[in-house]
Amino acid sequence: MAEFEEKEPEFKLSLPKSPQRVSLNTGLVGIARNYKFLGLFKPTLNVYRTSLKQISSLRKKYKKINPKRFYSEKNAILDATHVKAAPQIKNLLEKMGGLYNKAAQDFVTRGMIVPPILVT
Repeated sequence: MAEFEEKEPEFKLSLPKSPQRVSLNTGLVGIARNYKFLGLFKPTLNVYRTSLKQISSLRKKYKKINPKRFYSEKNAILDATHVKAAPQIKNLLEKMGGLYNKAAQDFVTRGMIVPPILVT
């Protein structure tokens, strides 16, 4: 029988000479960018809130009595809101740049997420 010598496995764990450190400042930049986005998006959000209030009052008024009228007026209100908000959203995403542009491109390619009016 041949004798087997036990050898220790040969591997080296190599670490970079200067490990990267995540600074608190890096995280704050991202937080600041998100607050900037929310601040710039607020006027557009208010446009949609106003439209949703109009739709809510229409729902109370027409949904059970005349559903066709409710849905046609609802769609007209949403289409008008999208037309009004589209340039604001476009300008906002252009101001924010980078990741926001990529997110917008991704949402546009998923046809069901973004209304067609906003795509053009």
